[in-house]
Amino acid sequence: MEEAIKRGDLVSTMRDEGYKNKESFIAFFNNVKNGKEDRVRRTHYSEGVPLFIDLIYKGGKIHVLIDTTHATLSSEDYVKKTHDTCSELEKQEENNKITYTLDDCTSSSRQVEKLFSIVFEE
Repeated sequence: MEEAIKRGDLVSTMRDEGYKNKESFIAFFNNVKNGKEDRVRRTHYSEGVPLFIDLIYKGGKIHVLIDTTHATLSSEDYVKKTHDTCSELEKQEENNKITYTLDDCTSSSRQVEKLFSIVFEE
């Protein structure tokens, strides 16, 4: 986890300790809204195992790469790497919380939209 924090990743854990490096994600969001190419990685730890979600804003689209290759899940059907493209990164403010979600993604399964939701408490 320390390596991900040093890299500048937005880091979260299952223990609900909040997020580390929130400013890196907020800068990414602002760059997307201003049409400036950028990238950010969210690293989420569950039982010490990382899940990587890379967001790359280029050409007016948000390319999403999800890497769960470190997970040890029993299902052989579980997808280890996923790629999707989304058109929107939304921000909603309500009850002292800011929620960021991806929208208008190309995947019909909506897996990316379900996996990627960030809530910052003010």
